[in-house]
Amino acid sequence: MSENQDFDHNNGERPVGMEVRRRRVRKKRRVSDGASSRAREMNEKGQQLLREAQDDGPVDLAEQLRRLKEKEEKPLDEVWGTRRKSSSWLWIVLLGLVTTVVAVVAAVTLFSGDEEVVDDEEIDLGGAGEVETDDMSQGPLAWFDAGENSLKVLDEAKEMIGKVNGAKDVEEISELIRSSAFRKNFPVKLDDWGVERLTNSIWDWSWQSFIAKPAGEKEENGIGVVKVNGKDVEGQPYSVYFVNEGGKLLIDWDATMGWSEASIGELKKSQSRKSTMVRTKLEKKWVYDQKFGRIDYSGYALTGDESEEFILAYVPLNTPEGKERDRLLKRILNYGNTYGKKLLKDQDVTLEVRFGSTEGNQEIFEITDFLHAGWVSPLPGS
Repeated sequence: MSENQDFDHNNGERPVGMEVRRRRVRKKRRVSDGASSRAREMNEKGQQLLREAQDDGPVDLAEQLRRLKEKEEKPLDEVWGTRRKSSSWLWIVLLGLVTTVVAVVAAVTLFSGDEEVVDDEEIDLGGAGEVETDDMSQGPLAWFDAGENSLKVLDEAKEMIGKVNGAKDVEEISELIRSSAFRKNFPVKLDDWGVERLTNSIWDWSWQSFIAKPAGEKEENGIGVVKVNGKDVEGQPYSVYFVNEGGKLLIDWDATMGWSEASIGELKKSQSRKSTMVRTKLEKKWVYDQKFGRIDYSGYALTGDESEEFILAYVPLNTPEGKERDRLLKRILNYGNTYGKKLLKDQDVTLEVRFGSTEGNQEIFEITDFLHAGWVSPLPGS
């Protein structure tokens, strides 16, 4: 199985955060006996035609005029169309035919020969990170990638989505939901799920697997995640995040709903000076960078559920912590010295943001912490 991808993969320094898995499947294509026989036969015919043309030899212009005068009673087209009276023209035709035969033989040899082909299945989660490995049966994603686990997990994920679709009460699905430290503030509500979410291929159902980990940490400190995508009965796209905790597949409700302590729109109105956890989409342009007083700030656009809901938030660069935070955020977006990588935007991240700067009491939004790439918390029950 693979994702419909468009993956557009990058080179150079890799971003951090969620880890993208790369599958490498090696196979060989060998030329069949039939193809080899046909290629040899075509080559021999081409060589025979070329020999016949050479035996006949080219005819100079004087000889052609002499022959034409001898046959004046015949229409010119008829004379020109004979083999003896049009050797030069025939030579050109035969040369083109031989060239075509040689090209076909070369193509058959090239594409049907004994060669090794490597097919890469790459899953791109917006430049959030990449792990190049042929062995995915170990580590945080072993529960999904080892053996035939992926088929079983995806079937179970479909069943779980079906149970939520048909649930009349939250208690019916409580055992399917991952625990959260924010559950008191964000209880599970079926209304948030909305209309029925379809899981058949007709409605573009697909999946991605990756590792969510704390910013700057190694992948073994992360958690394996499977994200499934599809469309609901109204044709609108959806995503559902699954994790495995205690050997049990669970829906990460907070990530699926994109829940935040305050939405971007609410944060913009309240201008809270308390650091607030937000799940948002990240974008950066050089024009966002500012200098307030004597301090340089790296600017980012944070977008909410609605595209018109956004704020500019800044990372102060006057401390080592601020510089490191800015570096990690830039890597999420392939921003800066990325050796030809495509600049990304609207990348899912989880941050802490507040209104007001720690330096100079500037009236701006400040990014006080970069928790992790993506919306799935790498910490159990958080």
